[in-house]
Amino acid sequence: MLSSILAASTSPVFPGLDALSSVAVLPVVVWALISGAVAAWFAHRYAVGEDEEGYEIAVLADATCPRCDHVVTLSEAVPGRSLVCGSCSGRLPLTWVGTHAAVLIGCLAMLATFGDRWVLLPFLWLVPVLVAAAITDLRTMLIPRRVVWVGFSVGLAAISAVAVGTGNADTLTSAFIGSAAYFGFLFVCHIVFPAGMGFGDVRLALLLGLYLGWIDLRLTLFGLLIGNLVYLAYALPQRVTKGKEAGRFAPFGPGLAMGTLVAVVFYSSLIG
Repeated sequence: MLSSILAASTSPVFPGLDALSSVAVLPVVVWALISGAVAAWFAHRYAVGEDEEGYEIAVLADATCPRCDHVVTLSEAVPGRSLVCGSCSGRLPLTWVGTHAAVLIGCLAMLATFGDRWVLLPFLWLVPVLVAAAITDLRTMLIPRRVVWVGFSVGLAAISAVAVGTGNADTLTSAFIGSAAYFGFLFVCHIVFPAGMGFGDVRLALLLGLYLGWIDLRLTLFGLLIGNLVYLAYALPQRVTKGKEAGRFAPFGPGLAMGTLVAVVFYSSLIG
């Protein structure tokens, strides 16, 4: 498992804030700003649609200003410009700047967790993917298949390259087991209670378990538990204020995404 490799390293297991003063912080910030803009643009392009069988799915459309319907281009999605509409100068939804901030904070947290090791690279990919999935889920109550499959494919390739390149290909076994276990558990929950567990969450579990299992199989459980706690933190107030309609305003995806990121950042304490 990745945790044993990191523990055996001569570098600190948890570099902490010292890593933020290294030369690696500059490329990490540049990556966070670029990937954050792309994540924000895609997250606001998805809308609710239907497949051939009539089931709701997330479909790509235009990212538009809610006031004047101006189409927001990728160049307008960069930090600073995404605060207001380029046409009517009205304030864009806070989810735009929220996406930028979440990706930047998440990437810096990963740098503080892993330092300037090669293992950092797959996690720098994970952050914008999960933020994009979470924001889309908040907006549409759906997690796009494309986000999950692209996120999983690139993530698997990055993890495999790092594992093989560092001579630790055996760590991929725990990654695959974690992915299957997380998916399997949520799949059973979906079968038992489909109204409370959408298949988008089940699909996302493949990606979450892949990363958590790569670090340590025990971390998949911690990620799930933390994800549920995060979900309850924003779902319970919705339940109190909106009653039976609360489910329409409290998607599970953001909780799962946040639970995974928190578990990764604090892995050394959780499984140490």
